[in-house]
Amino acid sequence: MDATEQPAKARSRAVDYAKKYWWASAIAVPLLVALIAKWPFGPGETGPKLISQTITTTIGSKVNSDNTTTNNTITIAGSNFALPDKLSIALSDPNMNAMAQRAAQRLQNGDFAGAAKLLEELPEHDRNAAVWTLLGVAYAGAGVRDRAAEALKRAGDGSTASQAAKINLATLAAVAPADAKPLEVSQKTKDPNNPFDSAVEIPLSKVVAGEIAKGSDFNIYAFTAPPTYRDWIDIRIVNKSNQLTPQVTLFGADKVDISGVQTAKNAGADLVYTFVAGPNVQYYVKVTSLWGQSSGPYQLTIKPRRAYDAYESNDDIRHPYPDFIPIGTTIHAGIMDGHDIDFYHIKTDNAGNLVVSLENQSSELQPWIGVYDQDRTLIAEAAANNQAANVSKKFSALAHSVYYIEVTAVFSQSAGDYALTIRPE
Repeated sequence: MDATEQPAKARSRAVDYAKKYWWASAIAVPLLVALIAKWPFGPGETGPKLISQTITTTIGSKVNSDNTTTNNTITIAGSNFALPDKLSIALSDPNMNAMAQRAAQRLQNGDFAGAAKLLEELPEHDRNAAVWTLLGVAYAGAGVRDRAAEALKRAGDGSTASQAAKINLATLAAVAPADAKPLEVSQKTKDPNNPFDSAVEIPLSKVVAGEIAKGSDFNIYAFTAPPTYRDWIDIRIVNKSNQLTPQVTLFGADKVDISGVQTAKNAGADLVYTFVAGPNVQYYVKVTSLWGQSSGPYQLTIKPRRAYDAYESNDDIRHPYPDFIPIGTTIHAGIMDGHDIDFYHIKTDNAGNLVVSLENQSSELQPWIGVYDQDRTLIAEAAANNQAANVSKKFSALAHSVYYIEVTAVFSQSAGDYALTIRPE
């Protein structure tokens, strides 16, 4: 066994959290987009209800192996929407393909209405998943939420573009309209013997107005994490008082304290509590003041980050990323935390040695890779010796066979992005 190998039973899969994104860098491009009544709405429709009156876009980019640049994300009203690679548009008709490429450029420049107009001119039967995804993001930027959702749902051919559309649907559902006002909620009568009896169910990404009175006053809120994906959740308290020192306590569905109390640094300070939530799991948040000695109003927002990569959910060997990963192709993904496990599968044409190579793109991740045959039996494994290190493993493959590739973290406190390639020796 070489220096990079490590027995499976010796591994410890982590319980720490780290944000991940599959794009490599971001270029901020502030744009003010004033969308006025020039939109081609049908009879009886009104103008668009903007997601944000002022739209700031951020284009995330990564450099490919051939030194070209691929734009991956665009940020609208503070939320990331995934973009398909321009090459994935690839419409067969040259004129329609050129129109779609121009629309993609308009979208990246913040001209959401202009991009949508171009894409709407393409016949529906000629639109592929990438075009539907672009159209959905264009509608989202213009604030036409129902059309955005409809377009994104139609990008369903199993391609990488449809994976981006799936992420965008979750993002769209979490973006609040520009005229959203804090939600006023009334707490039930509080029973000190059963404080959860006063819990009020609140929606994700909605600003909730609350207030702590003097003494041992508290507010308890219940919320349910988004379905399908594990994700980072930010519990944010915006202090509306110069006297209140807020505290937050997080409880699981069983009403057991998950990780203790987090307190603002001082009176008047805001507070952010961050954790990774399981899909479709209910949680409780208790808001109090330090020692019950301060009081004042606050605003609460519980917002998912949508930090999962485009290959989720692929957390077990029976449910790998559904598309076969082409041999020789590099994919960009990440380990969110110690509970995150990524599975992929490949299909061979010829017999021979293959090499699984993981290029670490994080200073924290200490990766482990495993190879399983078509019977899901572990046949090869290797672990990096330290954080930020790369790791690779060679294995002998049969012709016309399926193999599964697992990527996870070795130890606690280990998570981050990576690039994975399976190639011939």
